[in-house]
This record gives sequence, structure tokens and C-alpha cells, in this order.
Amino acid sequence: MAESRRQRVWLVRALVSIALIAAIIVKAGPDRIMGAARSAHPVPLALALMLGVPRFAAKIARWKVLADRAAPPVGWKLATRSLLVGTAGAVITPGRVGQAASALLFPAGIRLVLSGMALIDPLADLVIAVILVAYQVGGALPGVAVLVCCAGGAYAAPRIGRALARRGGKVGPIGEGLERLDRRTIGLVSLLSAVIYGFNLLQFHLLLTAHGPVPFAAAASSLPLIFLAVACPITISGFGLREATAALALARYGIEAGIAVRASFELFLINLLLPGLSGALVASRLGIRVRPHGSIPPRNGSTHIRNGISE
Repeated sequence: MAESRRQRVWLVRALVSIALIAAIIVKAGPDRIMGAARSAHPVPLALALMLGVPRFAAKIARWKVLADRAAPPVGWKLATRSLLVGTAGAVITPGRVGQAASALLFPAGIRLVLSGMALIDPLADLVIAVILVAYQVGGALPGVAVLVCCAGGAYAAPRIGRALARRGGKVGPIGEGLERLDRRTIGLVSLLSAVIYGFNLLQFHLLLTAHGPVPFAAAASSLPLIFLAVACPITISGFGLREATAALALARYGIEAGIAVRASFELFLINLLLPGLSGALVASRLGIRVRPHGSIPPRNGSTHIRNGISE
């Protein structure tokens, strides 16, 4: 019965995603979107695609740093394969919570902790977006205040983790992961998260400039808002919310909705969908089923990750 309910919830979110995408296409105009595709210059597109490689390498490094806190030293091959499988889960779940599927390639005894570690990945990206949005909305003082609060939260992560772990439920795995963080790990994760965000920003600006000159401020001010929108768990992988936010945020710079929609979707295509498809192939070869409604059984069938949370 619970499984049936999860399927219905996923279907509702999928329908909301389709409805939003359809509304955006109608609003922006199919002809304008296709026109933006035909007018795109190939060089910025190629550069944005190439930047996806070092960006994903930085994500592998971040995941390895986190995984090493819960497991014996994790090899680069295992870190890469597990991150790809987690990305496949992130593509088909709201708010990227399916990233917890990265834990499925590890022994059953540490999957609970690693599923929580994996959720720190999207959480770190979200924290950067929150800091930047606070700076945009209120200026330097609110931005610094949010930064200090986030730094304090990171410093207190082990204590917060213990409290969440005792509470159990869906927040239990996150608590298990936070409890194992130390200052060195937090510092490395923060640094790598900033590097990853920098790649995201450069790629987004390149994708926008493929259609003509665009001020860097346009990409810098709109990308944090897009990240916040994608984190809302009302659509699958942020479909519709991402494109609508991009169109609204970039409109004040005179950028056509068709260009904004295409650039935001292309960023998703390069950084999430393509690695996710690769992760689906890896999962298939390892006998892991990534179900569209977010219930992902591991190889031995003894544990399930539902909507990204290990049970």
C-alpha cells in the first residue's frame, strides 16, 4: 500500500512537471525556442560541454571525501561509479534526493550512513545558492549574516547529526552522515562545492552567450534563484521550475524567454542528465534497478532506498 502511494505521488509530480513544461513552451513560443536553437553559436556550447568534465571530476572528489568518512579509503573507480548511479537517482526524484542511491554500491552495513553522506552533496550546492540569494536580495550584511550562520551550522554539524540520528525516520541517515564530519572534511567539501558552483556559473554564462552577448551579471544573479527553485520538491528533478525561474530572472536583462529556457535546460542536460544516463547504464550492469518513483533496491535486496532515503 505504501509502495502504491509512493507511485501515485511520483505520478502527480510527473504530471505537474509536464504541465509546467507545456505552459513554458506555450508562453515562450515553440518557434522562438527552436529559433534560439538554430541561432546558437557552437563554440560556447562546446566549451560549456567540455567544462562538464572537470566539474564532474570535482563532484567525484567531493563524494570521495565524504565517503571516506564512512568507509575504508574509497578508490576513485568506486567513487565514480557510485556517484554516477546516485546521479541516475537524482534525475528521477524531486530535489535530487535520489542522490542517496550512491550508497548502493557499498556493503550493506554502511549504506545507511553513506546515504546520508550522499545527501550532503545537493545540500552543499543549496547552501551556496541561499548565501548568494541573501546577498542579492539584502546586500552585503544579510549575505554575510547567512554565511556566518551556515559556517556555524557546519561547525556544529556533528552535534546536529547526533540529534537527527537519535530522531530517526527520514532525517536519520542525514544525521548519521553529519555526525561523522570533521573540520577537515567540512573545509574540503566547502572548497570543492565553491569550485563546482564556479563551473556551473561559467557553463551557464557560456550557454547564454551562445545566442549573443550577455552580461556576466545576468548569469550570476539568476543561477542561485534557479538552484533554489530546483530544490523545491514539487516536480521531478526541477522540470518546469528550472526553466520558468530562468525565464523570469533573465527577463530583466532583456533576454528572451526562449533563450533562457534553452540555456537552463542545456545546463541540466550537460551536468545532470548525461551523467545520469551513464549512471543508469552502470546500475543496469550491476543489477541495480532505479525505479522511476524513487524506490531503489540494492543488489542483495536486503535494503531499500525510497525517495533517496535508506530503510
